[in-house]
Amino acid sequence: MANDRLGVGFIGGGFVAQFHIRSWVSVRDADILGVVTRPVSDAKDAVALVNRLGVGKAKAYDSITDMVADPAIDAIWICSPNFTRIEVMEEITEAIVSGKGELKGIADLGDNFQRFSGREFAGLNHSS
Repeated sequence: MANDRLGVGFIGGGFVAQFHIRSWVSVRDADILGVVTRPVSDAKDAVALVNRLGVGKAKAYDSITDMVADPAIDAIWICSPNFTRIEVMEEITEAIVSGKGELKGIADLGDNFQRFSGREFAGLNHSS
């Protein structure tokens, strides 16, 4: 962490992500700094919501790998649909293992973590 605040990147920009963004007003010592979703153009609503609520200074990323590679992003919050989460975790892990980025943790894996946990997990702290 570059400072005392945790920089968080969101994967997903739809209903679930926007629900979590709205609840972020109650979170201390963490800012939402990025959003990545497919297509990339869909991230604009989530980014605008983050910036309007003052819960961070978010920007849209072209890919998960790009967001993981940003040193301002300390943790990832996964809000993408359940059927995408293993693919999402594979991209995060590949980015870390290949040396493109480093994270302190990951959150909101849900029940897909059980299926993913048998694979190399790049030493991340996580919640599920």
